Amino acid sequence: MKRKTIWIVSGVAAIGLIAGTWQLYHYIRGVSAEEVDSIIKSRVPIGSNTSDVIAFADSLKVGSLQVQNAGYRNFDLTLMGSGLFYIKDRELNGSAKGYLDVRILNTSRTYYLSECDMTVRFYFDKNDRLLDYQIVETFD
Repeated sequence: MKRKTIWIVSGVAAIGLIAGTWQLYHYIRGVSAEEVDSIIKSRVPIGSNTSDVIAFADSLKVGSLQVQNAGYRNFDLTLMGSGLFYIKDRELNGSAKGYLDVRILNTSRTYYLSECDMTVRFYFDKNDRLLDYQIVETFD
């Protein structure tokens, strides 16, 4: 009877270890800001036109992660009081005409239970060219 109990406990422990390892791998498989920066630089460098950046945002695939394109917006000075991009918004206040936000969901590489997302804001000048961009990681 003891031998049967040991086998059952060992089997349950092995299944738990395998399931835990799979869950950990699944959770930390995300993408880093450096990897996203590299993708952006190779596909839509500074100076790219607005339509190229919008097409890039619409077609962006980062592994199995979900990507949301929030759409192009004209630069609205009334919204510049706070937010993730406050400093960059203020810095580009006179030269930016519009921006495009793209959110990559569940990019977490942490062991914590909170989800991590990444938002990229592309800034465009008066000639509809990519002026700059910023990548910000957010934790829910």
